[in-house]
Order: sequence, then structure tokens, then C-alpha cells
Amino acid sequence: MRSSSAVILIGLAVADNLVLWIDLPEHWMIEGLNYNFDSHEILCKLKGFLAMPTVYISRYTIVILTIFRLISVYIPHKANVLCTRKRAYFTLISTYVIFQIIAVYHLIVYRVDFVNEDGFEFYDCHMGEHEPYFNKYFTWKEIVFNTIIPFAIIIGGNIAIIVEMTKHKTSRNEMSVKHDKANTSSGEGGSVSGDKSQPKLTTKSGKTSSMNIVLIAISLLFLISVLPFSVSNIIEGRLNYENYSPEFEYKYRLWESVAKLLTYINNVANFACYCLCGSKFKQELKDMIFPSR
Repeated sequence: MRSSSAVILIGLAVADNLVLWIDLPEHWMIEGLNYNFDSHEILCKLKGFLAMPTVYISRYTIVILTIFRLISVYIPHKANVLCTRKRAYFTLISTYVIFQIIAVYHLIVYRVDFVNEDGFEFYDCHMGEHEPYFNKYFTWKEIVFNTIIPFAIIIGGNIAIIVEMTKHKTSRNEMSVKHDKANTSSGEGGSVSGDKSQPKLTTKSGKTSSMNIVLIAISLLFLISVLPFSVSNIIEGRLNYENYSPEFEYKYRLWESVAKLLTYINNVANFACYCLCGSKFKQELKDMIFPSR
């Protein structure tokens, strides 16, 4: 991969795959084999320790990509210095290490207890005496750092990119009109020159409009697919099912499952969506898969 954007997109693909392969198997084993990782303390600690950083790195890889694109659009003369492959590798690895260090608390505070509630016996992977603190404060940290901050940067960055691209488009149009008028007034075949340049201008305008649509769609996809599960985590930490009917609990669990499914859809769709607005990366990926002979 020759460009920094290609490196970041590959990092995004790796992070999304890790989310799916670390988080999803537990659900498959519970539903298909009736086996729960919570029955083993080591697995209880490891699943959070490994899963939490991959979820965050998936979100913040998109943030990193947005920042690199902002630099390329607003200060293109410094992009070759600031947006190198080495900086992309360093930023991705540093981000992962930071979140992995934060996830160490899973190894420290989580434990497994055998619980008997009204004759229903099960293993519970929980935070012990830290659980009330977690439910009160940590769930809000999740929605702020896992949803609100990434979304604000992504939507703000994409809007800024669209504004700057629109300015460039307007500037090109004005220069084209001035050029055509100058040729026409000098009598040097202005109409022919205008006819030749017009298709190129129309093509660039079409590409700019398509890019704008894709960037906004990606931002909205992020919010729609990530926010519901973050909200469900906050609700989960404050619910006392003893105060509600079994029907309510069933409906809530169904909604929680749909919210979780949306996050997986986001992980599946990320790579494809960002390929749509990265023509250079698409070409590099094509060259990698189908090398020229």
C-alpha cells in the first residue's frame, strides 16, 4: 500500500474483523451450544480485555482517516509530510496500545460468581463491588467516548471537507468561465476550447457531488448504527427487572439485540463505504488483488 489512506483503511478492515471474530462467537456459542464464557473466570476477563480495544479502535480509525483527509484538503502542500504511511502506522498502533492499556481494568475487577436467583442457577461475569460505580458513571463514558466524540469529529470533518471541495468546485467553474470569455474575446476559437473543457468540468462536478453524498451517508450510518447500543448500555445499568413485567423485559431484550446487530452492521459496512470515496485506494486494492503481469 503506497498511500496513508490505504494503510488506515486496511487498519479499519482489520479492526472491524477483530470486533466480529472476538465478540460474535460468544453469542453463537450461547445460542447454538448453550455454552457461556462466563463460566470460566479467565475467559470472563479476557473477552472484555480483548473486545473493548477493538471496538474503540474501529471507531477511532474512522476518526483518524477523517483527520488525515482534512489535512489533505485544507493544507495539501503539507500532506506529503504530515500524512505519510509511517505516521499512519504510528497513529494506528499508538491508538490501539492506549485503548489496550485502558482495558486492563477488565483483568483486575471482573470475576465470576455462581448465582442462584429464585431457583435459576447461572454463572455471572461481573465487576463485584465496582458494579454500581460502573453503571452510574462508566456507561456515560461509553456513550461520550465511543459515540458522541467520534461522531462529532466525523460529521464535523466531513462537512468541512464538503465545504472546501465546494469552494474548489466554484473556483474551477469561475476560472473556466473567465477562460472561455478570454478566448472568445480574443477570437481564438473560444467555443471549441469551451466545448473541450466542459466534459472534464462536468465529470469533476459529478464526482464532487457523489463524494459529498457518500461522506454524509457514512456519517449518518455511524450515528444510526452505534448510538442505539450506547443508549441501551445506559438503560441496562439502571434497570431493575423486578419492577417490570416479563413482557417488558422480553421487549427490551429484543430491542437490545437489534441495537447490537446494528453495531455489527456498521463493522461490516465500514470498509465498503469508505472504499466508495477513495478512488486511489480502490486502484491500489485492485492492483494488489489483480497484479499486472
